[in-house]
Amino acid sequence: MSDDSTKQHLFALMAHAEEQQKNIDQTLDIINKQQAQIESLHKQLPNLAQHLFTDSLNGARTSIESDLSNHATKAAQDLR
Repeated sequence: MSDDSTKQHLFALMAHAEEQQKNIDQTLDIINKQQAQIESLHKQLPNLAQHLFTDSLNGARTSIESDLSNHATKAAQDLR
């Protein structure tokens, strides 16, 4: 290889390496952002679980109260 050809080849390799490094940096930025989102969700999980549990209990209580009221009304009508 001639000296100019070697230099051109070296510059092409350096340009390719710089492009790969830029892609790696962008990928790391994406990973870091996703990691931050995961950590944020992880911190919110206990509150979300508590909220879902509370909503579920309230829904069950409302349903049971409604059923009991309907049965009590029907029983009262039957007694009359």
